[in-house]
Amino acid sequence: MADNDKTVEKAPLVQGDSAPKKLTADTDYIKKNNDAGKVRLIKQYALYLADSNDTAFVMPTSTDWTPPEGHFPIGYSKEDGAVLHPETGDETEIKAHNGDIVYSSVDGGYWTLQLGAIECKRRVVNVYFDQTPGVDAVHVNGVTANKEYKLVLAGLDQSDKPFILCAERVKVSEREDLTFTYSDTLTFSITFKILTPAGTGKNQFDIYGLAVD
Repeated sequence: MADNDKTVEKAPLVQGDSAPKKLTADTDYIKKNNDAGKVRLIKQYALYLADSNDTAFVMPTSTDWTPPEGHFPIGYSKEDGAVLHPETGDETEIKAHNGDIVYSSVDGGYWTLQLGAIECKRRVVNVYFDQTPGVDAVHVNGVTANKEYKLVLAGLDQSDKPFILCAERVKVSEREDLTFTYSDTLTFSITFKILTPAGTGKNQFDIYGLAVD
């Protein structure tokens, strides 16, 4: 009989042996690192604005900060809250003969902070109309907003853990319409453009206490 016609007999299993087991990867890592304690919502915040030349208004360097005496927040804002927004700069793309993008770059760009103040405080009105601080009446001769401010947004999450966003140099870049109606509050919707402070090594803005380890 030819060799390829021979039947190969398997060796019998020895006592204690077992059939090969299928190995299964440990998937616990997928679900075990979720932590609801690190989910945060900002239940309260206060926005402070000071004139750019106000030397008494000392900017925060940590969450251990209290506003200088005589400085007060702008008060209530709309339920949408305050929005930190990155504004992308000019994008340049170069495509090859087949449509593939072979080069891409973005120049410029900046950050803004947007909110709608609903308290008619003097500071809010002055900032909206770019008026001299402390002026009661509003005297408008143009639409340009040139004044610069220091800005601090201090907040608390649901566990009363603080966070602080601060920018040494901001100015009003956009304002929405001020609507006079019986059915809604007066809302001063303002967008602050965050500028780079004068001097070397200074950040556009800093945030303290946002990340939770």
